[in-house]
Amino acid sequence: MTKIIENIVPFQQKRKFIHHLNFTPGIWINGKTHWLKKTNEMFLISDGISVKMNQRSTISKVNYFDMIVTNHGKKERHVKLLMMYHHPNQKKEHISFISPVDKVIYHVSGGLIYLVNGMHNGNGFNHYTIQSRSNISSNSFWDCQEKGILNYRPMYKGSAASIKVFDLKIGARDIQKCSTWSISGNNKIEITELNNRLLKTY
Repeated sequence: MTKIIENIVPFQQKRKFIHHLNFTPGIWINGKTHWLKKTNEMFLISDGISVKMNQRSTISKVNYFDMIVTNHGKKERHVKLLMMYHHPNQKKEHISFISPVDKVIYHVSGGLIYLVNGMHNGNGFNHYTIQSRSNISSNSFWDCQEKGILNYRPMYKGSAASIKVFDLKIGARDIQKCSTWSISGNNKIEITELNNRLLKTY
């Protein structure tokens, strides 16, 4: 997959402005998926679970988010926190793929490389997939939505979204924080170094 990046980027004109991927968080609980669309906070009253998104101020090439999940109930809850990224202007030549070697997801578009990663309690994502954007609205990105099992796909060309999942066990009246970020640039070495710097903060 590294060859894909090396072959595409050098032939593209460098862009003056750095654009970020669109980020949409979501949560799976009891077989249902809920997305935070056009809002930074959501409270699922019947489940006693709230999700809050905080965007950190950081350097221009990094888009960084903290996700706060709170269990307001009196018993432990098992939930899945979803992190979805996609390019705002998808085209046929866009490529998105999972790198098992680098343990990150890459989106390549318009001469820019986007690296997506995240952490929870010192660990990376538990599950991930690359899906067609059309599969998101229809919930077809699940292999089994009832059990919260993703339909694994390592690569997609065209209008795609990457989805990463943290499996969370949240105790009664407890709070857990997960972090995610996307890094954009023209050079794989540069964005990898930025990613390593962020990983060292955990």
